[in-house]
Amino acid sequence: MLLFKRAALTEDRDSDCKLFDEHREDCRNTLDEDRNALVITPDYVARLEADMKVRAAELHVVKDSNKRNPQEWRRRGFQKELDDQEEVENAAQEENMISEFNKLIDTETDILADEESKREEKK
Repeated sequence: MLLFKRAALTEDRDSDCKLFDEHREDCRNTLDEDRNALVITPDYVARLEADMKVRAAELHVVKDSNKRNPQEWRRRGFQKELDDQEEVENAAQEENMISEFNKLIDTETDILADEESKREEKK
């Protein structure tokens, strides 16, 4: 009976040792993976930070290029002055055309009045 118990204990011990060895191997593999991750992570973080700096610089350049410079404002002011001058010229031309049209209407009414008076004289 003792031999049987000893044999059973030996088998249990062997299976336990086998499980322990597998577990230890898994732990070693996990530890190696974690060490590799620790080695890779700072490089990865440094690369991400460098990319962020580059992108921030690009964003700053784009924002700066979207700002108006004084020459553009000056050009815009000159263009507004030119537009105002054109509007003044157009307004003056319109006033001249209106006065000429009124003169034409007056002359037409005078001519019509003369014609009517001459017709009445003939009758």
